[in-house]
Amino acid sequence: MWWCVVLQSESKSRHVEHAVNALAASLLVFSANAFALDKNGNFESKQEQDAFIASTLKKMAGEMNSQTPIQLDEDTRMMSVIALQKTMTFNMRLPNYKSSQVDPKVIAQAARENLNHTVCKSKATRDLIDMGVQYVYLYNGNDAKLITRVVIDKYRC
Repeated sequence: MWWCVVLQSESKSRHVEHAVNALAASLLVFSANAFALDKNGNFESKQEQDAFIASTLKKMAGEMNSQTPIQLDEDTRMMSVIALQKTMTFNMRLPNYKSSQVDPKVIAQAARENLNHTVCKSKATRDLIDMGVQYVYLYNGNDAKLITRVVIDKYRC
């Protein structure tokens, strides 16, 4: 079944994992310079931490968008990334299929299984999820119509 191959591809996992690991590294590297930290190196308030995460996510989305669209494999293309507050939304396209040609439930299930494995199991992304970051994946057909939406957050990992 093509959707299992598409959503479990090593190429896709590698692209997404590199982007998310870069995001986590940015959070660690820039945290000392951006906001006031207490004597233990922690943010002084939850609001400062949230503002910093939101700002960093927005920068990362901009960097990722400078490289889009990215062909992740023969059936999956990342079109754009949007950061809003503590949510990263990845707009994905299945360029070989119209939205009416695929079963949204099957795509959602396969994506959820793959993303739970790659996103939830990675320490870098898991740390971000534990801080309240949410990853949203929107899958569209080549007709630009939404097929399904998959959310990865601390309640779904």
